[in-house]
Amino acid sequence: MKKEQFQEKYSKAIDANYDALNPYIERGLTIFEIESVKQEILNCLMVNLYQASIALTNHLLERGLKLALIHNEVGIVPLPIEEWSTKFPEPNKRYGSLNLNKAIELCIKESLLLEDERKLLMDTIREQFRNGFSHADMTQILKDFPSTGTFHFGNFTNPGVITQIELPQTAIHVLQPLLQEGFAKQNALLYFKYVYKLLINIEKRLTTKFKQ
Repeated sequence: MKKEQFQEKYSKAIDANYDALNPYIERGLTIFEIESVKQEILNCLMVNLYQASIALTNHLLERGLKLALIHNEVGIVPLPIEEWSTKFPEPNKRYGSLNLNKAIELCIKESLLLEDERKLLMDTIREQFRNGFSHADMTQILKDFPSTGTFHFGNFTNPGVITQIELPQTAIHVLQPLLQEGFAKQNALLYFKYVYKLLINIEKRLTTKFKQ
């Protein structure tokens, strides 16, 4: 594809997506230091890079939960730089390498997550979005798709003949990318919106906690 074709393609995508994404461009998280990741997700969504958006939203979620636990310990007021070397290393060591399950459970314990949020994170997001895309696990990404699909094929030898065939679509590797692409297109923006709202709510809970 030539440079001009890329420019036209992405220009059309930006025109189509800008209004829906604009409310998230300027509005930032006030406590968590992950603004650059949020902006890159928006860049992906702006030009229809849906699978890349989901992968980055997974990062946003996991990093956000870890930052919630760190701030729950060190507070939400910016510290003088002279205190960084004494205040941050231990919480970073304690929470920085947590797996998603443990981060969710600790956030529940500290009242940073609600039970219904925990359930959705554990039962759906952890398996289908996070594990599915992080581990390239098609059984998770495509678990809600019908296992069998109907396909129509033609060939150049008999161009007027169309053959219909039933295939186990979710188990055939050459068909899985098409299904994954469709899943990502349908869910990437919704997933980002959910995670972003969740992190805003956690920030509000931290603010309320430290005002008490």
